[in-house]
Amino acid sequence: TNQALTAAQGKVLKDTLDTAVSSSFGVGQTWQDMTSSRVSGTTYTNSTSRTIALYIQTGVNGSSVTVDGGVLPTHGSSMIQLVVPSGKTYSYGGSFSAWWELR
Repeated sequence: TNQALTAAQGKVLKDTLDTAVSSSFGVGQTWQDMTSSRVSGTTYTNSTSRTIALYIQTGVNGSSVTVDGGVLPTHGSSMIQLVVPSGKTYSYGGSFSAWWELR
Protein backbone atom coordinates (compact mmCIF):
# COMPACT_ATOMS: atom_id res chain seq x y z
CA THR A 1 0.00 0.00 0.00
CA ASN A 2 0.97 3.65 -0.12
CA GLN A 3 0.40 4.27 3.59
CA ALA A 4 3.25 5.55 5.74
CA LEU A 5 4.64 3.33 8.48
CA THR A 6 4.02 4.19 12.08
CA ALA A 7 7.11 4.68 14.25
CA ALA A 8 6.52 1.29 15.88
CA GLN A 9 6.21 -0.46 12.50
CA GLY A 10 9.35 1.28 11.28
CA LYS A 11 11.29 0.09 14.33
CA VAL A 12 10.16 -3.51 13.83
CA LEU A 13 11.17 -3.34 10.17
CA LYS A 14 14.57 -1.81 11.00
CA ASP A 15 15.27 -4.37 13.73
CA THR A 16 14.31 -7.20 11.38
CA LEU A 17 16.57 -5.91 8.60
CA ASP A 18 19.46 -5.29 11.02
CA THR A 19 19.20 -8.87 12.28
CA ALA A 20 19.04 -10.28 8.75
CA VAL A 21 22.09 -8.31 7.62
CA SER A 22 24.20 -9.02 10.72
CA SER A 23 23.52 -12.76 10.51
CA SER A 24 24.21 -13.01 6.76
CA PHE A 25 26.93 -15.40 5.62
CA GLY A 26 30.34 -13.74 5.79
CA VAL A 27 29.26 -10.67 7.72
CA GLY A 28 31.38 -10.40 10.86
CA GLN A 29 33.11 -13.72 10.08
CA THR A 30 36.87 -13.99 9.54
CA TRP A 31 39.17 -16.57 7.99
CA GLN A 32 40.91 -18.57 10.71
CA ASP A 33 43.92 -20.85 10.20
CA MET A 34 42.83 -24.17 11.72
CA THR A 35 45.72 -26.22 10.29
CA SER A 36 47.36 -27.00 13.64
CA SER A 37 44.08 -27.96 15.30
CA ARG A 38 42.63 -30.27 12.62
CA VAL A 39 43.38 -33.99 12.26
CA SER A 40 42.72 -36.02 9.13
CA GLY A 41 39.77 -38.39 9.48
CA THR A 42 38.34 -36.63 12.53
CA THR A 43 34.70 -35.54 12.44
CA TYR A 44 34.05 -31.99 13.59
CA THR A 45 30.75 -30.20 14.21
CA ASN A 46 29.97 -26.66 13.17
CA SER A 47 28.81 -25.55 16.60
CA THR A 48 28.47 -21.91 15.57
CA SER A 49 25.05 -20.44 14.94
CA ARG A 50 25.99 -19.69 11.33
CA THR A 51 27.15 -21.43 8.18
CA ILE A 52 30.95 -21.66 7.90
CA ALA A 53 33.19 -22.09 4.85
CA LEU A 54 36.22 -24.38 4.60
CA TYR A 55 39.31 -24.17 2.43
CA ILE A 56 41.56 -27.22 2.61
CA GLN A 57 44.84 -27.43 0.70
CA THR A 58 45.16 -31.18 0.22
CA GLY A 59 47.84 -33.62 -0.79
CA VAL A 60 48.52 -34.34 -4.44
CA ASN A 61 45.49 -36.61 -4.75
CA GLY A 62 42.92 -35.38 -2.26
CA SER A 63 40.75 -37.80 -0.34
CA SER A 64 37.05 -37.76 0.51
CA VAL A 65 35.34 -34.95 2.33
CA THR A 66 32.17 -35.59 4.31
CA VAL A 67 29.47 -33.13 5.35
CA ASP A 68 26.67 -34.33 7.61
CA GLY A 69 27.36 -37.96 6.71
CA GLY A 70 27.31 -37.46 2.95
CA VAL A 71 30.53 -38.07 1.03
CA LEU A 72 31.28 -35.31 -1.46
CA PRO A 73 33.41 -35.99 -4.54
CA THR A 74 36.80 -34.25 -4.70
CA HIS A 75 37.93 -35.65 -8.08
CA GLY A 76 41.56 -35.76 -6.93
CA SER A 77 41.59 -32.02 -6.38
CA SER A 78 44.46 -30.43 -4.48
CA MET A 79 42.11 -27.79 -3.06
CA ILE A 80 38.70 -28.24 -1.46
CA GLN A 81 36.25 -25.43 -0.77
CA LEU A 82 32.89 -26.04 0.81
CA VAL A 83 30.27 -24.65 3.16
CA VAL A 84 29.02 -26.35 6.31
CA PRO A 85 25.63 -25.32 7.73
CA SER A 86 25.26 -24.68 11.45
CA GLY A 87 25.01 -27.86 13.49
CA LYS A 88 26.31 -30.12 10.70
CA THR A 89 29.37 -32.36 10.90
CA TYR A 90 32.37 -32.35 8.56
CA SER A 91 35.58 -34.29 8.06
CA TYR A 92 38.40 -34.73 5.59
CA GLY A 93 40.22 -38.04 5.30
CA GLY A 94 43.48 -37.25 3.52
CA SER A 95 46.72 -35.37 3.98
CA PHE A 96 46.58 -31.59 3.95
CA SER A 97 49.01 -28.69 4.21
CA ALA A 98 46.52 -25.95 5.11
CA TRP A 99 43.01 -25.86 6.62
CA TRP A 100 41.22 -22.53 6.88
CA GLU A 101 37.68 -21.84 8.10
CA LEU A 102 35.54 -18.74 7.66
CA ARG A 103 33.78 -18.55 11.03
